[in-house]
Amino acid sequence: MKKRLFFLAVFILIYPLLLISFPIPLKLIIPFAINFLLLFLITLFFLLNNKKFSPGIAAYIVFCYLFFNVAPIIQIYDVIINNKTTIVTSFKYSEWLIIKSNILIFIFHLVFFISHETFCRIKTKQYQFKYINQTPLYCFIFFFLSILIFFFTYDFVISKTVEASHGAELNYSKLVLLINSKFLLFIPFSALILGINYLKKRASTKTLNYFFVLGFVCFFFLVQLIFKNPLNERRNAIGAMYLTLLFIIKPNWLNNNLKIMIMLFFIMIIMFPVVQIFTHINHPLDEVWANPNLILDNFNSKNFITTFNTLNYDAFINLTTTIDYVDKNGTTLGMQLLGTLLFFVPRSFWHSKPLSTGEKMAGYLSDEYGNWWFTNLSNPLVSEGYINFGILGVILFAIVLAFVISRFVSWLSCDDPLRNAVAFFFCMNLIFLLRGSLMSGYAYFLAAFLSIYLLPKFILKSLKNMR
Repeated sequence: MKKRLFFLAVFILIYPLLLISFPIPLKLIIPFAINFLLLFLITLFFLLNNKKFSPGIAAYIVFCYLFFNVAPIIQIYDVIINNKTTIVTSFKYSEWLIIKSNILIFIFHLVFFISHETFCRIKTKQYQFKYINQTPLYCFIFFFLSILIFFFTYDFVISKTVEASHGAELNYSKLVLLINSKFLLFIPFSALILGINYLKKRASTKTLNYFFVLGFVCFFFLVQLIFKNPLNERRNAIGAMYLTLLFIIKPNWLNNNLKIMIMLFFIMIIMFPVVQIFTHINHPLDEVWANPNLILDNFNSKNFITTFNTLNYDAFINLTTTIDYVDKNGTTLGMQLLGTLLFFVPRSFWHSKPLSTGEKMAGYLSDEYGNWWFTNLSNPLVSEGYINFGILGVILFAIVLAFVISRFVSWLSCDDPLRNAVAFFFCMNLIFLLRGSLMSGYAYFLAAFLSIYLLPKFILKSLKNMR
């Protein structure tokens, strides 16, 4: 209890210190403070009253704390202190749009919390894993499948590593990136999860199959390191994957709400900004390797706080942009959502297929305000709901998110390693999904869901039926 109270004290004390350090107008402080108070009450209930382990709620709280409270206050302060007329994305600074954004966020918070608590009270089926005896054969099959994937994607993996080291963009279509990076290269991960589960369940009876699977687990881990590492993958993708792996191996390290909350706060509010300082060095990897002082020079030339005043933390201002768009053009009546759900339909067949909302808002910024070059902004889930159906969309999206998180919470408590893994992976990937755009987040998670859960279940069931 003392640890929880200490964390809550730090959680709430940071906010007045933030406002003192970065003063903004009182009429903006009030809506931000109201939203922060509601978020704090949700956090209070989550840590003191909610006995269910729910990393999804922890991810939601950390995202909102950082992207809807800390970052926008720093960005608004920067506008005021430097007498600017635009904010982060070159969008116009508008106090009314900032207040309206906070109103929508308040509605989303309230509906989400009430809906989540309602859904969590509904009893769910407790799933049992029935395929433990099929695991050795599954690992054997995936050993050869992983080798085939390695040769098939070799050029792709090398290209990602080389291009990332030089800070260049990959010359691949979005579909190729999705299939290779989010589906094929995730396939060995399911075998790694099942192998670890087998070793834990058969630890007391070390038969030949046990050592057989142990060898494959080492192989799959090495393959996954090659496929997914900081040199060839974005930090949000590898972070979710390796945290999921840690949860499967050592669940007691992350299996309560306080532990997961502290861990996410550390990663998102301290580690990621520091990593961003190091990764945004304007020098190729070979130059940095030859002269490591470039890292120190870059760190010294950056202020830790300024990382929150970049496009990596643009979720709030993109909500205000979306409100401005809807005020002038009306809602899309669900067309953005339809484009998201049918993302896999080629544009050659669907000529009027909507762009992702982030791309749409980038185009809007360019058309309305000019001098905008970036083509794919983030767009938080709140504004995804608003651009589709207005305030009703904000309410609908909050309810759907609450339902999905509550279902995955039930998966975390069942005796099925694949359900455990995909549920925890979703919760760790939730920050990316909440930040948006929804089309990217939905497509990436669905591809991972197919490789981590649906494909393994299909193969395991087939192997069981063969016997």
